[in-house]
Amino acid sequence: MSRNLHLKSVVLPDSLKKLGLATFAENPSLKRIDIPAEVTFIDNFVFNMCTGLKKVQFVSPNTLTTLGRSAFQHCGSFKRIKLPDTLKVIEKSTFGGCTKLSKIILPDDLKHIGHTAFGKSALTTVTFPISATRLTNGRLHIRRRL
Repeated sequence: MSRNLHLKSVVLPDSLKKLGLATFAENPSLKRIDIPAEVTFIDNFVFNMCTGLKKVQFVSPNTLTTLGRSAFQHCGSFKRIKLPDTLKVIEKSTFGGCTKLSKIILPDDLKHIGHTAFGKSALTTVTFPISATRLTNGRLHIRRRL
């Protein structure tokens, strides 16, 4: 489904368990996505370069455990995101280049944050959960403000 330049919205089935590799990548017209409660895994590059994406909503109660590498990389329009409480892993560069992302709410049971997971974002404050057991070198790499 990637490279559908005019896709503005998507209704995903409630029974969906996984969003596969680059499913919606490079769709600048996509504005909002609601992630169904049964999705446990969002693969690499799923929303990469969805520059118009303004709202990401995780339907409750959610079962998501893993956000893949660069899953939301270069999604330059959304400003905040609340990740589901079930999330355990944020892979490398997941939110890299999200230049308007200033607030992220991390779940208490998060275990792993990959290298440059929030690289070049606009984050001003990040509170890491006490449960985090693995934070790799360079996990934030937040751009310097002038």
